[in-house]
Amino acid sequence: MNADRRLPKPFAAVVWDVDGVLLDSEPLHYRALLRVCHRFGATVSNAENEALLGLGLPEVWELLARRHRFPISRDAWLAAIVDDYIEHLDGPLRRPGACEAVAEIDRRGLPQGCVSTAERRIVLANLAAAGVLESMLCRIA
Repeated sequence: MNADRRLPKPFAAVVWDVDGVLLDSEPLHYRALLRVCHRFGATVSNAENEALLGLGLPEVWELLARRHRFPISRDAWLAAIVDDYIEHLDGPLRRPGACEAVAEIDRRGLPQGCVSTAERRIVLANLAAAGVLESMLCRIA
């Protein structure tokens, strides 16, 4: 066999994107954003939310704070979003087959981890609600 045509080595680990691959949690994030912004006098349209998808909460704050005058600090707003999300978490919407794939990979003994732009507390709450937290290596990088 030609050395250039060798098959790659087996995977050493699997890393999952939490929001969008494992879970469809965007509706939950949007509802938390709507509730908190409304509480502090701002309305966020669906179109405005679309422009925020994929951004971390600090970036969302920066964009929204330019358009809306929030009567609280950045840190208080960020904490309010995280607290509201977790308080109203009624179970993230699992992507079809994703959690089953996590379980199968776990059964085979392959290490798994996850990545997300969401705050750590939200990620941990989502993984726990989906039943896959124990399969993930959850460390801050």
